[in-house]
Amino acid sequence: MSLQRYRKAACIAFASIGVLVVTLTYFWQNNNNVDLAVSTSESGGNSESITSKKVTDAGSNGEINDSFISKEVALTLDDESQQYVISNNQDSESRDTVLTLDDNWCVPREQLSSEDVSYLAKIQQDWNEIQGIAPAYTPDVGYGDELYDQSSAYIDSYLAMEIDNLEDLSLSGDKWAMIAYLQKPKALSRRSREREVAKELLISGATYHAIEFLIRNEFLQAKTSFRNTKNAEGSRTHLVNAAAYTMLGLKYYNTSALTAYASMVANDEMFKSFLNPSLILSESNDEIISRFSEITKEIRLTRKSRNIHVPEVPDEIKKLFSLDLAHFEFHHKTIMAQLKSWQDATIGELGISECTNEHKERLAKIYKGRK
Repeated sequence: MSLQRYRKAACIAFASIGVLVVTLTYFWQNNNNVDLAVSTSESGGNSESITSKKVTDAGSNGEINDSFISKEVALTLDDESQQYVISNNQDSESRDTVLTLDDNWCVPREQLSSEDVSYLAKIQQDWNEIQGIAPAYTPDVGYGDELYDQSSAYIDSYLAMEIDNLEDLSLSGDKWAMIAYLQKPKALSRRSREREVAKELLISGATYHAIEFLIRNEFLQAKTSFRNTKNAEGSRTHLVNAAAYTMLGLKYYNTSALTAYASMVANDEMFKSFLNPSLILSESNDEIISRFSEITKEIRLTRKSRNIHVPEVPDEIKKLFSLDLAHFEFHHKTIMAQLKSWQDATIGELGISECTNEHKERLAKIYKGRK
């Protein structure tokens, strides 16, 4: 065969193979599309409503798993989180009913218009500033994580300071310096000044990081007391204080109180065993009530004497807090049951049980679907 004929035959052969490949690919894709349509139809699903999203499962030691979940149940969970996205569906046109901020809503991204969600973000940002929320390390949160980023900017320059300079500023009453000071690592010899700063923040109304510090501080003092005396009873006063400060955090709808209390009790072996508050404080309701009353009275009188006015917690913030409360009640049932008994004895109902229960039901369905 001549070279010219060989080339011609080769071209014809390659062309035939190409046509065959295209034809097979076409039929294969059509066949798979039919199978997919049948599959989604039989399961009642819609292929367009499925999206790939990485989910942090708090029940699996924080491991990241690639999961396919519907937009309506997209959820980011983390035990240290302050907010959670129960639904990330932001397409208002796809909702049957759109509520307003004045209505009885619970899940903002699912039930509110995009305009109200934006306005809600502004309300939360303003409240974060009043509460002094500015994490030195941005938490892994869902709804509102961009707000934490903005709030953290308030203390960036302070965190870069030498500790002595930062301490001087914080003791002079600079709010954001005080908040940065509580979070910046430092020697234990500065603990008394930290407590002074935290209590000043409580008086000013910037309670978020102050309450978190005071709760953890009482737990640490309880451990120190036990190590020194080998007597769990000697730690009772500090545990009573920790419980009272946690109730104060609930009164202000501060997630930091739940985070501090639950993380200490759930993760520290000493507080899971012989210093377990549920055991040591099982008959200490009267002490906790008394200590809570003392703390709140001192704050109220000091604010009055200094003419400090702290705004009431907005209803919108209370509803957002129900997301966090549901998370803790779902993942820390025993701890939260104990806190609930103290809550009933000190501050009573928070008025958000309806939303909290709805979120817990959603969480239960989501986790059931993962099994």
